[in-house]
Amino acid sequence: MAITNFGTLRAAVADFLHRSDLTAAIPTFIEFATARFSDELKTPEMEAIYTTTVATEEYIALPDDFRSVRLLMAADKPLEYLTPFELQEYARRQYRPPIPVYTIQDMQLRIYPVQTDLEVFLTYYSALTPLINDTDTNWLLRKRPDVYLHAAIAQARIYLHDDQRVLIAQQMTDKFIAEANRAAKRIAIGSSPLTITPA
Repeated sequence: MAITNFGTLRAAVADFLHRSDLTAAIPTFIEFATARFSDELKTPEMEAIYTTTVATEEYIALPDDFRSVRLLMAADKPLEYLTPFELQEYARRQYRPPIPVYTIQDMQLRIYPVQTDLEVFLTYYSALTPLINDTDTNWLLRKRPDVYLHAAIAQARIYLHDDQRVLIAQQMTDKFIAEANRAAKRIAIGSSPLTITPA
Protein backbone atom coordinates (compact mmCIF):
# COMPACT_ATOMS: atom_id res chain seq x y z
CA MET A 1 0.00 0.00 0.00
CA ALA A 2 1.44 3.36 -1.03
CA ILE A 3 1.51 5.94 1.76
CA THR A 4 0.62 9.25 0.13
CA ASN A 5 -1.74 11.06 2.51
CA PHE A 6 -3.17 11.08 6.03
CA GLY A 7 -5.69 8.33 5.29
CA THR A 8 -3.13 5.86 3.94
CA LEU A 9 -0.67 6.76 6.72
CA ARG A 10 -3.31 6.00 9.37
CA ALA A 11 -4.01 2.66 7.75
CA ALA A 12 -0.29 1.80 7.56
CA VAL A 13 0.26 2.64 11.25
CA ALA A 14 -2.66 0.39 12.18
CA ASP A 15 -1.26 -2.45 10.04
CA PHE A 16 2.19 -2.19 11.62
CA LEU A 17 0.84 -2.09 15.17
CA HIS A 18 -1.57 -5.03 14.70
CA ARG A 19 -3.86 -3.44 17.28
CA SER A 20 -7.54 -2.81 16.55
CA ASP A 21 -8.03 -0.94 19.84
CA LEU A 22 -5.77 1.99 18.87
CA THR A 23 -7.75 3.28 15.87
CA ALA A 24 -8.97 6.39 17.70
CA ALA A 25 -5.49 7.19 19.03
CA ILE A 26 -3.57 6.89 15.74
CA PRO A 27 -4.35 10.47 14.57
CA THR A 28 -2.79 11.70 17.83
CA PHE A 29 0.36 9.63 17.22
CA ILE A 30 0.64 11.21 13.77
CA GLU A 31 0.01 14.68 15.20
CA PHE A 32 2.82 14.22 17.73
CA ALA A 33 5.17 12.95 15.00
CA THR A 34 4.33 16.02 12.89
CA ALA A 35 5.06 18.31 15.83
CA ARG A 36 8.43 16.66 16.41
CA PHE A 37 9.46 17.05 12.77
CA SER A 38 8.29 20.68 12.82
CA ASP A 39 10.44 21.42 15.87
CA GLU A 40 13.60 19.53 14.91
CA LEU A 41 13.91 19.64 11.12
CA LYS A 42 15.70 22.61 9.57
CA THR A 43 15.75 21.87 5.85
CA PRO A 44 15.23 23.98 2.71
CA GLU A 45 11.71 22.56 2.39
CA MET A 46 10.89 24.09 5.79
CA GLU A 47 11.93 27.60 4.80
CA ALA A 48 9.33 30.29 4.22
CA ILE A 49 9.54 34.05 3.62
CA TYR A 50 7.53 36.71 5.40
CA THR A 51 7.67 40.37 4.41
CA THR A 52 6.24 43.22 6.43
CA THR A 53 6.74 46.91 7.08
CA VAL A 54 7.47 48.33 10.52
CA ALA A 55 5.37 51.43 11.08
CA THR A 56 5.44 52.78 14.61
CA GLU A 57 5.22 49.54 16.59
CA GLU A 58 8.29 47.79 17.95
CA TYR A 59 6.55 44.41 18.00
CA ILE A 60 5.51 42.39 14.96
CA ALA A 61 3.35 39.27 15.20
CA LEU A 62 5.14 36.24 13.78
CA PRO A 63 3.45 33.93 11.23
CA ASP A 64 1.32 31.17 12.77
CA ASP A 65 3.60 28.46 11.36
CA PHE A 66 6.83 30.10 12.60
CA ARG A 67 9.36 27.84 14.31
CA SER A 68 12.71 29.68 14.20
CA VAL A 69 14.58 32.42 12.36
CA ARG A 70 16.77 31.56 9.38
CA LEU A 71 17.61 35.14 8.36
CA LEU A 72 16.19 38.57 9.12
CA MET A 73 17.01 41.50 6.86
CA ALA A 74 16.02 45.16 6.70
CA ALA A 75 17.31 47.86 4.38
CA ASP A 76 19.34 45.15 2.57
CA LYS A 77 21.31 44.36 5.74
CA PRO A 78 21.12 41.31 8.01
CA LEU A 79 19.96 42.21 11.52
CA GLU A 80 21.82 41.03 14.61
CA TYR A 81 19.99 38.93 17.18
CA LEU A 82 20.09 40.00 20.83
CA THR A 83 18.55 38.30 23.83
CA PRO A 84 15.44 40.05 25.17
CA PHE A 85 17.51 41.30 28.14
CA GLU A 86 20.26 42.72 25.91
CA LEU A 87 17.77 44.52 23.69
CA GLN A 88 15.95 45.92 26.72
CA GLU A 89 19.26 47.27 28.01
CA TYR A 90 19.85 49.02 24.66
CA ALA A 91 16.43 50.62 24.98
CA ARG A 92 16.92 51.53 28.65
CA ARG A 93 20.24 53.23 27.92
CA GLN A 94 18.74 54.77 24.75
CA TYR A 95 21.63 53.35 22.76
CA ARG A 96 20.84 53.39 19.06
CA PRO A 97 22.91 50.87 17.07
CA PRO A 98 23.76 51.85 13.47
CA ILE A 99 21.77 48.87 12.16
CA PRO A 100 18.55 47.79 13.94
CA VAL A 101 18.74 44.70 16.14
CA TYR A 102 16.02 42.20 16.98
CA THR A 103 14.83 39.67 19.48
CA ILE A 104 11.83 37.39 19.91
CA GLN A 105 9.48 37.85 22.86
CA ASP A 106 6.12 36.19 23.43
CA MET A 107 6.14 34.89 19.82
CA GLN A 108 6.57 38.41 18.52
CA LEU A 109 9.45 39.95 16.64
CA ARG A 110 10.83 43.02 18.40
CA ILE A 111 12.99 45.37 16.34
CA TYR A 112 14.95 48.22 17.90
CA PRO A 113 15.17 51.08 17.28
CA VAL A 114 11.85 51.57 15.52
CA GLN A 115 12.22 53.12 12.08
CA THR A 116 9.13 54.29 10.26
CA ASP A 117 8.39 52.39 7.07
CA LEU A 118 11.25 49.93 7.61
CA GLU A 119 10.68 46.96 5.28
CA VAL A 120 11.58 43.68 6.94
CA PHE A 121 12.30 40.37 5.19
CA LEU A 122 12.12 37.32 7.43
CA THR A 123 13.26 33.92 6.22
CA TYR A 124 12.12 31.38 8.79
CA TYR A 125 11.69 27.68 9.41
CA SER A 126 8.00 26.85 9.24
CA ALA A 127 5.95 24.06 10.77
CA LEU A 128 4.88 21.12 8.63
CA THR A 129 1.41 21.33 7.16
CA PRO A 130 -0.80 19.45 9.65
CA LEU A 131 -2.57 16.27 8.58
CA ILE A 132 -6.26 16.41 9.47
CA ASN A 133 -8.39 15.09 6.60
CA ASP A 134 -7.76 11.79 4.83
CA THR A 135 -6.56 13.50 1.64
CA ASP A 136 -4.15 15.86 3.47
CA THR A 137 -0.43 15.52 2.79
CA ASN A 138 2.78 17.52 3.13
CA TRP A 139 6.25 17.49 1.57
CA LEU A 140 7.76 15.12 4.15
CA LEU A 141 5.03 12.51 3.80
CA ARG A 142 5.39 12.64 0.00
CA LYS A 143 9.19 12.43 0.18
CA ARG A 144 9.78 10.06 3.10
CA PRO A 145 6.61 8.16 4.05
CA ASP A 146 8.75 5.51 5.74
CA VAL A 147 10.16 8.00 8.22
CA TYR A 148 6.73 9.46 8.94
CA LEU A 149 5.43 5.94 9.55
CA HIS A 150 8.20 5.05 12.01
CA ALA A 151 7.86 8.38 13.84
CA ALA A 152 4.14 7.74 14.35
CA ILE A 153 4.84 4.17 15.45
CA ALA A 154 7.40 5.48 17.97
CA GLN A 155 4.67 7.65 19.47
CA ALA A 156 2.41 4.59 19.66
CA ARG A 157 5.11 2.57 21.43
CA ILE A 158 5.50 5.37 23.98
CA TYR A 159 1.74 5.30 24.54
CA LEU A 160 1.89 1.51 25.01
CA HIS A 161 4.92 1.71 27.36
CA ASP A 162 6.72 -0.64 24.98
CA ASP A 163 10.22 0.57 25.88
CA GLN A 164 12.13 -2.01 23.85
CA ARG A 165 10.34 -1.41 20.56
CA VAL A 166 10.11 2.35 20.96
CA LEU A 167 13.91 2.55 20.76
CA ILE A 168 13.94 0.87 17.35
CA ALA A 169 11.34 3.25 15.91
CA GLN A 170 12.94 6.31 17.51
CA GLN A 171 16.41 5.44 16.24
CA MET A 172 15.23 5.55 12.63
CA THR A 173 13.51 8.89 13.22
CA ASP A 174 16.56 10.33 15.02
CA LYS A 175 18.86 9.17 12.21
CA PHE A 176 16.68 10.75 9.52
CA ILE A 177 16.44 14.10 11.34
CA ALA A 178 20.21 14.23 11.88
CA GLU A 179 20.99 13.29 8.27
CA ALA A 180 18.42 15.73 6.86
CA ASN A 181 19.79 18.60 8.93
CA ARG A 182 23.39 17.76 7.95
CA ALA A 183 22.39 17.71 4.28
CA ALA A 184 20.66 21.08 4.72
CA LYS A 185 23.86 22.58 6.15
CA ARG A 186 25.84 21.28 3.17
CA ILE A 187 23.32 22.95 0.85
CA ALA A 188 23.53 26.21 2.82
CA ILE A 189 27.34 26.51 2.97
CA GLY A 190 28.41 24.32 0.06
CA SER A 191 30.89 21.46 0.12
CA SER A 192 34.03 23.60 0.10
CA PRO A 193 36.09 23.68 3.30
CA LEU A 194 35.72 26.77 5.45
CA THR A 195 38.66 29.17 5.36
CA ILE A 196 39.68 31.74 7.94
CA THR A 197 40.84 35.12 6.68
CA PRO A 198 43.47 36.78 8.90
CA ALA A 199 42.39 40.08 10.43
